[in-house]
Amino acid sequence: MLKRNEERKRDAREKIQLGGLVIKAGLSDLPSNVLLGLLIEARER
Repeated sequence: MLKRNEERKRDAREKIQLGGLVIKAGLSDLPSNVLLGLLIEARER
């Protein structure tokens, strides 16, 4: 159970950090589907 809790905390921290990057990049006003499309396109390039 402790390991699972640590994994959840790690996952939450990663999501918070990624959200912070979206905000810093000035992309937080985009709809989520547009943002996802941009990220997928960038990954493919």
